[in-house]
Amino acid sequence: AVGGGLGARAGLLDGRAIRLSIEAGRVRRVECKDLALKRYVESFMAEAKDRDRVALLSLGANLGVREPLGEIVHDENMPGLHLALGDTVPSRTGATWTAYGQLAFASGGADVDLDGMPLIRRARYVRFV
Repeated sequence: AVGGGLGARAGLLDGRAIRLSIEAGRVRRVECKDLALKRYVESFMAEAKDRDRVALLSLGANLGVREPLGEIVHDENMPGLHLALGDTVPSRTGATWTAYGQLAFASGGADVDLDGMPLIRRARYVRFV
């Protein structure tokens, strides 16, 4: 799922996944079969300074969320890797930089490794740390 104005209308991104290539904390390339989604993400990043920076990285922790809905507020809570670009909410995170606006992404089927060992597989925790 993707947030923002297009996110709720886009729904589930099955077959239209957005791939962000990130280097040194900044998005360097956006890939997506859906050109409207690709342009939406690229436009968000181009509209203001530091919107291409990774602002937040989190792991969903609600084990009861079993399936994504394509709605960011729901999907970012299911086990998986989630990230946001732009606003770091410095008053809560202590970050020394921020950007105007935030675009969130939730991956409902991502595999996540921690220190080289499996942590999440197919949106289920396989070990706890």
